[in-house]
Amino acid sequence: MKRTTTKFIITTMYMTQIIVQDKFSNRYHLRKN
Repeated sequence: MKRTTTKFIITTMYMTQIIVQDKFSNRYHLRKN
């Protein structure tokens, strides 16, 4: 159970990082144009 929780936290952090990078990338792209 502890292992599953750790895996879930890592997955959530990874997904959050992707979403944040995507938003930042879009914002930068809009600003560039």
